[in-house]
Amino acid sequence: MKRELGIARCGLACCLCSENDKCSGCNSENCPDKDWCENRKCSIKKGIKHCYECDEDCKKGLLNKIKPYAFTQFVKRYSESDLLDCLAENEKNGILYHRDGIIGDYDDFENVEELIYFIRKGKRMKEHLLTEIKKLGIKEFEKLNTLNLLDGSYLNLEIELPNGVKAKLLDDSKKYYANQIDIEGSDKCYGVAADENYIVVYKYGCEGKDAELVLLKRL
Repeated sequence: MKRELGIARCGLACCLCSENDKCSGCNSENCPDKDWCENRKCSIKKGIKHCYECDEDCKKGLLNKIKPYAFTQFVKRYSESDLLDCLAENEKNGILYHRDGIIGDYDDFENVEELIYFIRKGKRMKEHLLTEIKKLGIKEFEKLNTLNLLDGSYLNLEIELPNGVKAKLLDDSKKYYANQIDIEGSDKCYGVAADENYIVVYKYGCEGKDAELVLLKRL
């Protein structure tokens, strides 16, 4: 890793690029993409060095792709130094930025939050959550083999808390990894919803009727 090359204007990692043996980074005159890169032109016009310095949440140029957009959002949320630290640690652990040509372990992600989690933790959120759900001690979940990414507004069932107050525990605006499975010997189901912070398990009847909270686990 050539840490001194840092992060490109668009968010891509010049420091790990397989081309950095002959390219000195995004701001150098020998960057092969400097003449056509829309993000380079836009940020220079605005007088900033990186897209992450911009207040706009745009998908211009390379930012319409998950990897550079997620890297940019990571820096906005944490810092460029934190991103470089995570990339360096992941590289030590065998996670490669470019493995086959320009495709590597940070590609093939379906959404930005999953990739940000992978950058931070060095593991995929979906697989990690599935493992944690299987360890909850609920026998029906032991045979669970997949999770689906669903809107919180779809999953957010109203339950009654021990104090009698009715509440919804999820955030309608977020997405959660979720699934449901039939309870053996019952006409009810278990439903599970999880993100990087919590796992929530419900028990309910047809179409979510009479939902009860089974457990809430902080990760």
